[in-house]
Amino acid sequence: MVAQQHYVNATEAIWDVLFTFNAAGAARPGVETDGTYIYTSQWNGPNFGKFENQGGTWTLVSEFTIAGASEIRDMAYDGTYFYGGSASTTIYKMDFNTQTLVGTIATSGVGVRHIGYDPVNQGFWTGNWSDLYLVSMTGATLQTANVGLSAMYGNAYDGVSAGGPYLWIHDQSGSGVDIHQMSIATMTLTGVMHAATDLPGFLAGSIAGGLASDNGNLVPGKFILLVNVQQDPNLVGAYELAASTGGGGGGAAPSNLLGYNVYRNGTFIAYVEKPTTEYYDLYLDPGHYCYDVTAVYDFKCVWIPGRYHRRVVGRRAIVCRYQLRLSYSVDGRLGHGQLHIQQLELCTGSGPLEDQQHDGQCRTEC
Repeated sequence: MVAQQHYVNATEAIWDVLFTFNAAGAARPGVETDGTYIYTSQWNGPNFGKFENQGGTWTLVSEFTIAGASEIRDMAYDGTYFYGGSASTTIYKMDFNTQTLVGTIATSGVGVRHIGYDPVNQGFWTGNWSDLYLVSMTGATLQTANVGLSAMYGNAYDGVSAGGPYLWIHDQSGSGVDIHQMSIATMTLTGVMHAATDLPGFLAGSIAGGLASDNGNLVPGKFILLVNVQQDPNLVGAYELAASTGGGGGGAAPSNLLGYNVYRNGTFIAYVEKPTTEYYDLYLDPGHYCYDVTAVYDFKCVWIPGRYHRRVVGRRAIVCRYQLRLSYSVDGRLGHGQLHIQQLELCTGSGPLEDQQHDGQCRTEC
């Protein structure tokens, strides 16, 4: 099935419409992406739709079901798993590659209609029509936000736009498809709002569905907001919000990224599992230390592009050596140091692995 699609000539401005396409039918309000595919979910049934960009046209390649997960309203993605709720107090954790339910997370009474993953707080912004909470990955309520909206259906994290991070909220009040910006720092609306009535193919009277964000994967160079409008069939559109800062929007990372190995002076000291992107090396004596970070991918059985066209089976690590030298003294006294490594995802991109350069010398290692 080829979805109906519209492309718009866009300038560099917020709310430029980059593309739209139709979902497989009505009642598919959930939307999320892993940076390669765009997925939809069905609020009154079990179906998930998988869309692929085929020559500039977003095309439905399959609909599938996941046993134990149904009637999903909105979705979130943490770089490995997809999450969603059926307006109950359960968050469903799903693997879209294997099309299986990995587990469930019970909230502390929070109804899960809209949901977005926050990679900084490592939790979910979620709630029902008129409430919004920050919930941990184990279901504990961490924060409560009172934004004054009464018909929220989708939300998405934005760590790229200037002045953020923000949470974008899709609300059925007002025009029916109002998109509001909330400052995560203050948990209040900023006053920035846009009605999605300008999406090509929008039908009068349609209402808000889910939201998702992507950082330079779906549209190179652009941080975008995916918007799902509930009509027949559902309409999915992409707004430009800002220039991208590299791959991985809304927590998204390459779907086959497993985690990171951290080395000190050539010795392995820790494995950091995705989606965590920080590591603290505590209680060091004053001195000189060299840290290496390797991003570990599970390529399984794939073709790696490049002049060698080698088939890679198994697990490989793409290694960036940055030779970070840290030295300090504490008035001649012994003390404890702390290393805080941020943004561990140092090697990403396309092209031959042997030739990649990312602000340092990269090499491959089995």
